[in-house]
Formats: sequence, C-alpha cells, structure tokens
Amino acid sequence: MEVLTVVNITPFIKKDSGPLYVQVYDDLRTKILKGKIPFGSKLPSIRGLARHLHVSNNTISLAYELLADEGFIERKPRSGIYVKKQVEDVFPFSHSSEDDRKVEYKPSPRYNFRYGTLESTLFPSKTFHNIANAVYAERQQELFTYGDVQGEFGLRKELYHYLINSRGVKCVPEQIIITSGTQQSLILLSQILNLQDKLIGFEEPGYNGARIIFENLNVDVEPLPIKKDGLSIEELYKTNPYAVYVTPSHQFPTGVIMTQKKREQLLQWARDHNSFIIEDDYDSEFRYVGKPIQSIQGMDEAEKVIYLGTFSKLLLPSMRMSYIVLPSPLLSIYKERFSLYEQTVPRLQQWIMEAFMKTNYLDKHIARMRNAYRKKHTTLISEINKRFDANKFEILGKCSGLHILVKVYGKSEEELIKLASSKDVKVYPTSPYWKRKPQCETGTVLLGFGSLSEEEIKQGVSILSEVWM
Repeated sequence: MEVLTVVNITPFIKKDSGPLYVQVYDDLRTKILKGKIPFGSKLPSIRGLARHLHVSNNTISLAYELLADEGFIERKPRSGIYVKKQVEDVFPFSHSSEDDRKVEYKPSPRYNFRYGTLESTLFPSKTFHNIANAVYAERQQELFTYGDVQGEFGLRKELYHYLINSRGVKCVPEQIIITSGTQQSLILLSQILNLQDKLIGFEEPGYNGARIIFENLNVDVEPLPIKKDGLSIEELYKTNPYAVYVTPSHQFPTGVIMTQKKREQLLQWARDHNSFIIEDDYDSEFRYVGKPIQSIQGMDEAEKVIYLGTFSKLLLPSMRMSYIVLPSPLLSIYKERFSLYEQTVPRLQQWIMEAFMKTNYLDKHIARMRNAYRKKHTTLISEINKRFDANKFEILGKCSGLHILVKVYGKSEEELIKLASSKDVKVYPTSPYWKRKPQCETGTVLLGFGSLSEEEIKQGVSILSEVWM
C-alpha cells in the first residue's frame, strides 16, 4: 500500500476558476482514472491537504465526499481514506449502458466520444456559487425543519412557469413532484400505476436504464420497434400494454424525433384503451434543426400523459434532480398512498435551483449551452461527411442531442470499437439498448461529443476515418 503525501498529489487549483471543492474533486478523480494515484493508496487527511492548499477543511471534505459517492475512495474507521481497488464505472447521467458493472479503470483514452458528459467550462460556476451562498445565508434556519414531500413549492412554481413557456406543458405547481433522478421517478411511477405483473410498451432500441428499473420491479416489458417517425403505433395496438414509455423529443439512442402526427396517434391510442403514456422529454433542450415540437403532455386533453424531466444535462452531474408532472387522477392516488414518502432531494439544493430559475439564469445557461453544442454537433457531422467514404456509412440522429449514431457498412460493432481503441479512441456500443437481438447486422456505434473540444472532435474523426474506411 502506498501512503501518499500532500506533495505528490497536490491538485492544481485556481481561486477564480469555480468552486474550489469541484476543482480538487476533478483533479483527484482524473489522477485516479489515469493511474497517477494507484488503487489502494492512502490519501492525505482532510486537515493535512487543506493546510497544504491553503483552503478550508470543508473544501477538502466536500471533494472527498464527491469521490466517495462515485465509488473512487472509501473511508476506513481509525485508518484513513483510501483509493478503492475497484470502482464503479458510472456514467454521470441517467442514460447509461454500464450503470452497475464494476471494472478496473484503465488510463483514459486520448479521444473519448463518451455519451452524457458535458463541457465543464460552460457551467456558470461563479454565479451558481454566489446564489448558493446567498440562499444558505438567507434560509439556513429552515434547514432544521422538514420540507414538502412533493418538493419545495417555490421550486415547483418556477418549474411550472418554465414548462409552460418552454414545452407547452399544461399543469399547476401542485401536479409536480421533485425526485432525485429519472430512475427514481420511474420507481415511484411504477408504484403509483401499480405496474407489477402488468405489460408496458417500451421503445426498441431504448434507454436500458429505464428498462432495468421496470424489469427489476417485475413489470412485463414489451419491445416496440422504432421507425423513422417514432414508435410503431401498429405494434402498440397489437400488444395493447397498460402503459407505454417514450422519449419523443430525441429518442434514445436513435435520435429519432417523433412527428406531430404520430404524437396525435399515440394520444388516440391512450384514449381508446384507457392507458397511460410516460413521456420522458429527454434532450428537448438541445434541438439544432427546426422548431421543437410541443410536448405530448401539452397536447393531451384526457389526462393520459405523465411527463418526466430532469436537470441532469443542464447543470452539475452531481446535482441529481428530476421531476414528474402527474395528471390529476394519478395525483389523487399519489396523495392517498404515498404522502408519507420522504422527499429525496435536499431542501437547500431545491432552494438554490429555485433561485437560479427565478433570476432567469437557467434560460441564459440553456441558450449558451445550446449554442456551444450546436457548433460541436455541426463540426462532428461535417468532419464525418468530409472524411468518410460516402458509400460506407450512415449518420443517425442528426437534429438534436449530445450524441449521434454512426452505422458503418461491412463492419460489426465489435470491429468498430476495437479498431478505434487500437488508436486510443473510444466509441460506444448500441447493442445494450436492445432487449432482443438487433435486427440490423451492420455495425452501429454511439459517438458523444459534449465534453470534447471542436479540435478534439476533428482529430478523433480523422483517426476513425483511417481505421474504419
């Protein structure tokens, strides 16, 4: 076991580059991933590292807590803090294909087209930090009391205004429930709808992070094929499930945007069969071509749509905060059966989010992110079209989101991943998103671009063109 000193792991931090605890966390996390801090090493004490960096004990404590939450380090009683020998390969966002696997980390690839990561420099750290400090100073006494089980009313009121203006969602604050992530939303919904042993329609391919939740709760998941305009309505009528889960704004992982006509057909099905639609409005903020289509919930006149949203891609990955908009009939069931459930998102975090929205910083932040990611999205597609042989590939999902799919003819998914890896480029499989065997044998891989610079995208695509074409 190596005992590390404050000298040989000193994080590089700047007083004016965002919250210090985030900088310390990022630096140590990177060194662990790259093997610069070996597994099993003992880290310096909180007090020792804080004294060396001339920061508060609380700064180091928060950084260590984040690392512990993500499985990078562990505290051993009366011994100290250690880098875990194995850490969970956790995607920081909910749409992950490797959520529960434990692996030995290898040094990070030079060009990592990882899905679900964001560019940290876009986050308004100083503004958020100032808001957080102001909220804490103003409301610290309220931290000693319990909040509303549905979530703080002030935040739900801000969400109500945001959803009406941005997505056309029809609701009142009383219909909104705050949760600690999309998966937690689905667990709660499965109980409200009493889905155990019932049939739920599910996109094929689709978000396996949702599918595993349903399967673990003994919900019978029926795969429904995705067509160019969205979910197959014909198959939906054939199987007639109790409910259906859809991602219409940017279907995961194909990137298909459900058309207005198909949304209307989906609503008609729900009315005809007295069924519910679970609308996960994933990636609705990042549409780059054309105007966003109104949410299905906003088109619903029969209260058959349950609307899900999240802040995961808009703010910090560690700020686990999502929300549900329940139709009135289900809200009554929630209040009757689940009113004793504890709220899982800390009050302080909710108050900070409320203040961030109330001062219009969220709208400004989304506009800034959309502009930055549009440029990266354009660069990625442009470079692929320029460098790849036009007869050998196809791009799927070109209009929105933080990833695309690339289909390369004549090669398998496994071949594409291995060839890229041989040149220190990481791309990701799509096969985990299928419940059944993928219908197409042509290799299709996922390329995320959120955390890469435009120059890194160009260099990475150049390498892929050499090994794939």
